[in-house]
Amino acid sequence: MLAQPQVVPSRRHHTTASLLSRVLVRARARYISQVDSIKQELLEVVSRTGRGVSTSPADLRSIQNAVAELRRAGEGTETTGKDQTGTWELLWTSEKETIFILERAPLFGTKAGAVYQVIDAGSSSSINGGSSSYLQNVITFPPEGAFIVDSSLTVAGRQRVEFGFTAAKLKLPGGTTFGLPPFGKGWFDNLYLDGDLRVSYDSRGDTLITRRVGPPRRFM
Repeated sequence: MLAQPQVVPSRRHHTTASLLSRVLVRARARYISQVDSIKQELLEVVSRTGRGVSTSPADLRSIQNAVAELRRAGEGTETTGKDQTGTWELLWTSEKETIFILERAPLFGTKAGAVYQVIDAGSSSSINGGSSSYLQNVITFPPEGAFIVDSSLTVAGRQRVEFGFTAAKLKLPGGTTFGLPPFGKGWFDNLYLDGDLRVSYDSRGDTLITRRVGPPRRFM
């Protein structure tokens, strides 16, 4: 039997492969740099808006443009797995109810503190498994008051989670707590998600920009 001839890659083949690899690495580096630049610009703009309370028309356009760019960056990625789990602090929102509370809190003898969205997707959350977990929306009134809305949370797609309200309560700074009837359900899409920033869009057409501040901390 005749021996099969060995095919030895040519030097030209190695050179072409090496060149392509370097091009891809440089393109990836430029892409990461562009996304980081968009994030920094977004963070700078939202820092002067009072979390959405005092957003000027010019700032709103800048925010919308940056969100659109980050949405394109996150297109096709899965953002509803365990990476969304965490305590997320609100940086900016277009949600009128949250803005109303942030604006009007002093009228009730208090002030609005940090606003959080707490997500625990669980280690078993997956699109196929449809695991349910919990979501909390929290507006704090220092030193010990808070408005807390509890919800169930179910993964519904690569970027979509569905939620249903399960409980709500208002804790006044003096210690008095009022239970409130929860009602409603909806969904939100995590348009962009990385280690420290999450941009989401919900079923009512509102946008939330949040930063990760730690693991999920359930408020009681």
